[in-house]
Formats: sequence, structure tokens, C-alpha cells
Amino acid sequence: DIKISWQEKKNTRDLMVFLQTYQIGPSYAYRIYHRYGKSAIKVLEANPYILAGEIEGIGFKIADRLGQ
Repeated sequence: DIKISWQEKKNTRDLMVFLQTYQIGPSYAYRIYHRYGKSAIKVLEANPYILAGEIEGIGFKIADRLGQ
């Protein structure tokens, strides 16, 4: 249980660092992680615009930051 919990925290932290580069805050990071799990960064690198349709509160403007 400890190992699983530690890995989830690490994955969340890695996602936060990745999103911080694009001025996207921790509250969105938690929503994104909840939706995509440990593959969140890979999903966003492949198609950042998916956020606009699947994560509440994220529109095209925010998704476009990642897309640029």
C-alpha cells in the first residue's frame, strides 16, 4: 500500500511540474490526473486539446497553451 501510494504521489507531482511550465495550476493537475492516471503526460503530449472536451473548467485557451 505504501509503495502504491508513493507512486501515485510521484506521478501527480510529475504532472504538476509538467503543467506548471504552461502556467496550469495544481487544481487542474488533480483533475487531469484523476481522469488519465499515470499516463496523463503521455496523453497530453499526444493531444493536449482533448482537455477542452474532457476536463471541466478547461477550455480551448488553456489547452492551446499545451498545444503550442
